[in-house]
This record gives sequence, C-alpha cells and structure tokens, in this order.
Amino acid sequence: AQEVLEAQAMMAEDPTLTNEVDASLAQGKTAERAVHEAFASFRAQLEAVGGYLGERAADLDDVAQRVIARLQGVAAPGVPDPGHPFVLVAKDLAPADTALLDLDQVLALVTTEGGPTSHTAILAREKGIVAVVGVAGAAELADDETVIVDAAAGAVTTEPSDDELTRAENRANARAAAAGAPITDGALADGTAVPLLANLGNPAGAAEAVALGAEGV
Repeated sequence: AQEVLEAQAMMAEDPTLTNEVDASLAQGKTAERAVHEAFASFRAQLEAVGGYLGERAADLDDVAQRVIARLQGVAAPGVPDPGHPFVLVAKDLAPADTALLDLDQVLALVTTEGGPTSHTAILAREKGIVAVVGVAGAAELADDETVIVDAAAGAVTTEPSDDELTRAENRANARAAAAGAPITDGALADGTAVPLLANLGNPAGAAEAVALGAEGV
C-alpha cells in the first residue's frame, strides 16, 4: 500500500501539473479552479493513452479533491460509515481510501470503473478485500439491498435465492478455512511440486512474503 500511496503523491508533484496551475493563477483564476482544470487536463491525457496509464487517471481525481479540500479548509472526502458491516459500492475508490478501509465493516467492494491493474484492485487484493471492479450497473444498487460479491467469478448477484446465499456462505467459509490452514510447499493436487514465488516491488515485502509461504521471488 505504501508504494501505491507514494506513487499517488508523486502525481501531485508532477511539473506539468504545477506549471498548469501556475499559468492559471497568473490568469487570475482561483486556486481551486486552477487545480481542478490542471488535474482535469492531465487526467484526459492519461485516459487518451489508455491501458495501465489510463487506469491511473482515476487516482488524479482523489489527489485533486484532497488538494482542493485543503485549500478550502475542509475535510477531505472519504468513505461513509453506516455503523454496520456493508458492501461498499462506488464509482471508484481512491488508493488512500482503499488502504484505510475497516475490514471489520467493509465486507466487499464493488466499483463501476477501474480494471484489474487499477490501484483499487491492487490494494484490495493486498488487503484481502473481496472486490469486483468495472461492474456495469453497480450504481443502480440500492441501500439495504442483499447482494453476493464473487471476486473469483468477477460477478455481483442481486436478489440472490436462499440456495445462492448458502453456496456463497459455504465458499466464504472454505476460503477462511484455507487461509487458516498450515502453510505447506506449493504443489498440485497430484503432488507435483510447484514453487510459490512472490512478486515484490522492493525488498521490504520479502519478510511478509515468506510468512505467507513464498519459496522465492
């Protein structure tokens, strides 16, 4: 999570952004308007590139909103707290918000935007949050509606039947049991050895990878 948040902070320091903000201020625009327009322009550029960089575009929205909130002297936007466990549905979620989610309250995460390489998806996997991103129609889900979020299938089931709920609970229990099982060497069901390797961004994650059963990098 730290690497993702540091990358987001670096976006705010990009010379292209600061130059655009300075130019707008020189034209007499307010600081808030200057920040909004500069980030919107940079966002459009990333979206035009598409792919991995295109998915970084959504991160700019959060940075812009936090900068503008700071300029206005108000609290930065965040995740609402309904006071009970819930499935969080959003257009997208900022890396900072994803990293700080209360796992005792947020049962799953569903977004209408984003992809498998978006920071939201990366952080959700890192924190063990059940998440499905890029769900068309997710914004139409209503408060207090019962849904099944299946990250493995990449699907969100609305108005599930009792049988579907039972199967979902069984899958969740099976995952919990597997997570709590003793760590063994990687192998297929027939016993064929398959080394479990970790994909690390830096050496700092090595200890955690080993604790989770990694046999190498």
